[in-house]
Amino acid sequence: DFASKNVAIQNDTLYKKAKKVDEKTEVGKTKIKKVTKIKNVKVTLKKVAGAHGYQIQYSTSKKFQKVTVKTTKKLTYIIRKIKKNRNYYVRARAYKLVNGNKIFGSWSKAVKFEYNVRRKNSCK
Repeated sequence: DFASKNVAIQNDTLYKKAKKVDEKTEVGKTKIKKVTKIKNVKVTLKKVAGAHGYQIQYSTSKKFQKVTVKTTKKLTYIIRKIKKNRNYYVRARAYKLVNGNKIFGSWSKAVKFEYNVRRKNSCK
């Protein structure tokens, strides 16, 4: 019986701490400004006040089923090693660090881009 009371007290304490964290920290929503395609793909984000970093997801699936997640502290990120001649979707969100925990904002709207590489004409 003592153990169940102790667990209840710990859960209550954790709930109160989590509630305090939620009240103090709201992370704004970022926006993808631009996706540039040269040799690699460069994603540029809009700055969010008070954010410590950004998380970027990209996928070939519109519903982000198979996802690659990258974390950066900068407003630009270069995506390397993606497959040629495919459509990709990218989205991002900002995060803050509170007591060593990452508090995430909501995802931006997904941006579709087509990664096509022009083939050189073969001379015969």
